[in-house]
Amino acid sequence: GEKKLQDLFGGGTFWENVDWARTKAYAMGLGQIYINMKGREAHGIVAPGAESKAVQNDLAARLLTMADPNTGVRMVDAVYQADDIYSGAFLKNAAELQVGLADGYRVSWQSTLGGSPPGIVYPNKKKWSGDHGSFDYKSTAGILISSRPVEPGARIIDIAPTVLKYFGVPIPGDIDGKPLF
Repeated sequence: GEKKLQDLFGGGTFWENVDWARTKAYAMGLGQIYINMKGREAHGIVAPGAESKAVQNDLAARLLTMADPNTGVRMVDAVYQADDIYSGAFLKNAAELQVGLADGYRVSWQSTLGGSPPGIVYPNKKKWSGDHGSFDYKSTAGILISSRPVEPGARIIDIAPTVLKYFGVPIPGDIDGKPLF
């Protein structure tokens, strides 16, 4: 039968068992870490500005030292702060940190929606045909969709007109961006 959003996510609150009065940060999505910010989050405890930056710097430093307990291999290649990689009117809504995982590592299926699987590292024996990325974006610099090189200065708003052109669909005159090839 047909699934509804309610069937997938239920009607409850995310993170019902979290003690927000003691939680400085939380992860959700594909490597995004949000600061539990006063004024933005319902139960925010971290002040914007210096306190938030201190929490971000501490988390980034810890993440960059994380090693796979089974192999000793470093699991995180990079941690980016939002204001270093994003811009625009909605920057205040972005996750404060974006984690770039090392090759061979990804976020868990559960953590994309705020879940917490047991343990930190566990084997994934599923065959991947594709995936949403939580890797370090610099590891694929200049690559778009396939192995086609991209000219410097490409922007995310160029993706829609590029896809339209690729499939031979007329590009509306009022669309932002331009085809990349």
